[in-house]
Amino acid sequence: MKDKLKQAQLMVLDTPFAREQEVQSGRADVFMTDYPYSQRFLANADWARLVVPDSAYHITPYAYALAKGDDRWHARLEKFVSDIKRDGRLQLAAQRHHLELILAR
Repeated sequence: MKDKLKQAQLMVLDTPFAREQEVQSGRADVFMTDYPYSQRFLANADWARLVVPDSAYHITPYAYALAKGDDRWHARLEKFVSDIKRDGRLQLAAQRHHLELILAR
């Protein structure tokens, strides 16, 4: 972020909702977040609006984590993800939560 800002000051805050509080209080103009959080936040904050960049700003790869060597659990997760992709549940969940734009197909 620091390298990309040309006419703004970067504030790094250390509490969970400090970004939102800084904007709502007027001490900051905007806060940066990832796409999933922005969608959840907009659904619950009537005072906020989304400023969308003209192009991709930063790509964040998402994944799930599991214990190394837990092959049975890994196989189960892979089967589950494959199943919900195939039967449409993943698409429906993405639509319900406004996450279609980042759905890995």
